[in-house]
Amino acid sequence: MLKKRIIPLLLHYKSWLVKTKKFDDKRNVGNLQQIINVFKDRKLDELALIDLMATSENKDFNFNILDEVASECNMPLIIGGGIKNLYDVETAFKKGADKIIIGSAGIKDNNFINLIVKNFGSQSLMAAIDVKKINNKHYIFIDNGKTKINTSILDWIQKVQELGAGELLITSIDFEGTMKGYDYLLLKKIEKYIKVPLIFNGGAGKTKDFIKLLSNKKIMGACASSVFLFSEITPKTIKYESAKKRIKLRC
Repeated sequence: MLKKRIIPLLLHYKSWLVKTKKFDDKRNVGNLQQIINVFKDRKLDELALIDLMATSENKDFNFNILDEVASECNMPLIIGGGIKNLYDVETAFKKGADKIIIGSAGIKDNNFINLIVKNFGSQSLMAAIDVKKINNKHYIFIDNGKTKINTSILDWIQKVQELGAGELLITSIDFEGTMKGYDYLLLKKIEKYIKVPLIFNGGAGKTKDFIKLLSNKKIMGACASSVFLFSEITPKTIKYESAKKRIKLRC
């Protein structure tokens, strides 16, 4: 049986660690390498790195950052942002990434997901879906939350699983960076359509937020950023409290 994971997610812009709120209000919160050095001592299940410059400005992924991070990293690395073709995917794996996140590029070209799965396997791919609620209806947004698409979230969830994505990373834009708890209404809407491991992101602010999320049988990972940067909560704290609730997490 798969054990659930705690996954810190870091946004980087050039060599700087940045943070957003609802995919907006980007601010510099420190040196990326220094933060990663702190995380190295925390025995993380995985660490996700998103190239915000590539995502928001339609640039290529900054592989120089990956070189710097992977050489010092002692935890599985997930990377995303600006991965546009198989050459990028292959380069990411050669440079030390364990998994890649594909969002906008896969929605714009479904065959890209097919090609990744065919060449590198489903386990290599985490499909990202960014969701925002407008007038009580959920919509998928691409290009770092700039562009709303017409495909329904439920249709795309089913489609991307059929294409072979090994995992789903679903982020609530409305909750991202707010530290007010996860978007449980969004989770309730989609959970019965999930057939692969689901990683949920956006809104964690307290240990109880993780406990509530991880108690859901469909959830295989809790992703978070602000809570690990702006509070005393660590993955170790969450694992300790989860054990009390008999939630099985990776050691």
